[in-house]
This record gives sequence, C-alpha cells and structure tokens, in this order.
Amino acid sequence: MVALKVFHPAYWDQESSKKRIMGEFKAISSLQHENIAKFIEAHWDLDPPAVALEYVDGYSLEELQPRLPFVLPELAAVIMIPVLRALHYAHENGVIHRDLKPANILAGHNGRVVVTDFGLAKIVDYSRMTMSGTLLGSPDYMSPEQAAGDTVTARSDVFSAGAVLYFLLTGTRPFGRHTPLATLSSVLKCEHEPVERRNPKISAELAALVARALDRSPGKRFDTAADFADALEQYLISVDLGADAFSLSHWLATPADSTAEALRRIENALVRRAEEALANGETAVTAALIRDLGARAPESAGYGRLKEVYGASQNKKRTVKNGALVLLSLLCVGGGLAAYQLWPEKQSEPAPVAVLEAPIAPPHDVPEAVSAVVKEKSPAIEKGLVVLDVPDMVRVFWDNKRIKNKGRYRKAVGRHRLRFEVDGREPAEHTVMVSTAEPTEIRVR
Repeated sequence: MVALKVFHPAYWDQESSKKRIMGEFKAISSLQHENIAKFIEAHWDLDPPAVALEYVDGYSLEELQPRLPFVLPELAAVIMIPVLRALHYAHENGVIHRDLKPANILAGHNGRVVVTDFGLAKIVDYSRMTMSGTLLGSPDYMSPEQAAGDTVTARSDVFSAGAVLYFLLTGTRPFGRHTPLATLSSVLKCEHEPVERRNPKISAELAALVARALDRSPGKRFDTAADFADALEQYLISVDLGADAFSLSHWLATPADSTAEALRRIENALVRRAEEALANGETAVTAALIRDLGARAPESAGYGRLKEVYGASQNKKRTVKNGALVLLSLLCVGGGLAAYQLWPEKQSEPAPVAVLEAPIAPPHDVPEAVSAVVKEKSPAIEKGLVVLDVPDMVRVFWDNKRIKNKGRYRKAVGRHRLRFEVDGREPAEHTVMVSTAEPTEIRVR
C-alpha cells in the first residue's frame, strides 16, 4: 500500500515550473531517513501527475493530540525528538521542509514517527505566479520570516517545530486566531501566550525550551534542529524518562500503565534533584524544582518533606543568630521613630516587645512586609492589645481561628500563631509575642 500525492493541473501550465518541480522532487527522493516518509516513485505522465510515498499506518499528530495525557507533557517531547532528527538530516542535505505542521507528521501504531511532504511547500511556491500572489496554506505554524515573505532557512523549520510542540503540549495553536489574516498578524508579531499558562503541568525547564524555539529572532533560536532535539533529550533524562525508560511505542501499547509509571519516575527524579540542589545550597534551583513537584505531585510525601526542609533552611537564614537585633527600616509613628525588629525563634527570657518571626518561605510567593511595630507603653492589663491592619484579600487566622482583618483585640500574653491565606498562594505563618507591657500592631502591605 502507498500514499499517493496528486498535483493540481495548474502547476503544470508552464514548462519552467514543471522542470523546477521535477528537480525538487529529485532532491527529495534522495532523502533516506528512518523518520522521513520514503519516496517511492513519480508518475509525471499521469493526468493529473502524482507521486507515490510510503504509507504509514497510524495517526497524524493532529489526530493523536487529543489522546495525549495532559498530566504528562513529556510525551510530546518524546514525539518531537525524531521529528527534529529528521529535519536536521534534511537540512544537512539542503532540503527545508517549509510546511511543518501536525497534519504532516505521522505516528505509526508501532510508535515510529514519520515526517511527510518534505519540500512540497517549496514546490507550491514555484507555481505562485499562477496564483496571483495568494498565500498558500495555513500560517498557524509558519515562522515570522516565512509569513513576511523573507528568506526561509533551517531555523524557520526549528520555529515551526516549536509551534508543533506547543500544540502537542496544550492542544491549542500558539498563534491561532479567528481568521487567517489575524493569525498571520499574530505570527508576524510573534504574539503567543507562554505555554506553561495553557498547561500548568509543564515544567519551567520544558517551557524555556519551547520559548527559545519560538523566539521571533532566528538568531536566538536553537542553531539547528539537532540542538533542539538534544535539549529535549537532556530534559527527559533529567526527569528519568530517557529512551530506555519511556517510549511512544510503550505508551501506545499500554497508555494508562505507561503514564502512571512515567509520573512515578518524574516524581522520584524531581525529589532527588531537589534534595541535591538543597544540599548544594542552590536556592533558586531548589525552589523551581519544588514548584514543579508541587504542580505534578502535590500529594507526594517527598513534596511535603522538601517544602518543610526548604522552608526551615530559609527561615534559618533570616533568623538573626544569638538574639541580635536587625534594623530593617524606620517608620514615623505618632511623630516618633519605631524600629522593625526580628527576634530568633528561641531565646531565654525574651524582652517584652512585639515579636513577629521571619516567615518560612515556601516555593510560591507569600504576603511580605508583615511587621510588628512597638508603640508607647500602655497601662498593665491582663491581656495584651493587638491591632490588625490587613488587606481584605487576605484571610487572617489567630491560633487557627478566623478573625477580622482590621480591628483591636485583647489577646492572652505569650506566643500565638498567626496565619495569612491568599487564593493561589501558599499560606504564610508567623509566631507573634503578645505582652501586657506594650501593644502589638501588625500590618500587611
């Protein structure tokens, strides 16, 4: 069985156009790569003319994408690696695809990924003189330079590969708009939403690779399709999904079991890498890995443990050793100056001043600039005075009981737990010291 590509008769109206098309197919027919659909033979004598190509029993990526698990974006990277290898081989042999899109990439039932229609867009370009300058094909996956009619290079295919990967990861076209002209305008301006916003399961590392491939400037993209493939392979290895551990053929055979096993591997890899980064003092790397782990496996015991250990390490850095005072800022309070002060968690016979410990810093941002301001001494009373001034968007809990955001309260002398909650962020907890000697004023900016 073969796949037959039939040409529109208009392509053969001019002899010069016909010769260029036949010459282009001669170059295409020489491409011999595992991931490129094989050229079998041309039938120029038929009416209309046609070429026979290898038939692949499977799906186009346009058809396969709805089946891909949203929780496992790494599968899209697995699919794109052979596509990029095929592109690099073609580029090395002087052939640019020009029309890479999900419909032109096939995934066989055996897991083999095949790129089709190499060079056909260029052949179509030869006949533009008969098409009144009409833009042929959808611009959804075109590079900005191709959409602008500028010179198309291998890096244009790299851009298109990035757009296809974006589609596989999210099920949406990065530049898709309501009309072809609006889409073309979006491509020219390279306006697309960051891929991680459309699929929060995508790690920061994978999102960065997609963003690089889709850079508007060709010089800022991957130098070659092979470089793009290598970067994806290294990413997969970092989450323990190397070629020997995970493959498209395995997933097609047992999608549920394969997905569960892949997610387990990713979870373990992220925990291991986060522990190593934490041990090496790589704060930013640790925070990013914990964020990814929280998005992928929020119920993981490793996530809870790492979050606690990381938070404790950050809290320790913020705590002043040996009970030393740290002057953070000066505020005018009733015509006088009050110093913001931090005390360590444990100290013998703490001075009777308002205390607010430095918060544990989870991997997500939390409300900051929570301060206790020392005011004039008030008459001794059984309970200390606490004054709260917190924005309405923040939920306030005092010793695990919800209280109003603004007001004056009488609270028992001693240490209390104060918790702030904001939708979409990790709760922030603090220890507050209440004294009969002085009021405690707590503000959140």
